[in-house]
Amino acid sequence: MSLNRVRSVMIPAFNEEGMLELILKHVLERPEVGEVSAVDAGSRRAIEEVRMPFVFVQDADLEYDPRDYPTLLQPLVEERADVV
Repeated sequence: MSLNRVRSVMIPAFNEEGMLELILKHVLERPEVGEVSAVDAGSRRAIEEVRMPFVFVQDADLEYDPRDYPTLLQPLVEERADVV
């Protein structure tokens, strides 16, 4: 399976509205990203909207670096892991 466009990124945001524009810019720059859902942290709606084979949760405050997506995805694509 190709690393390109096989991932959904869910961004739970609670009191981080000011960071959304910045985090979306970083996430959307990644070629692996097929879709993005940004939701209020109290909502589970993003899970219902996911259509891609793999789902990553991205903190709205950039706690996780989107540049790490390929490294995190590799064990899943190679079927060496179910969860990373």
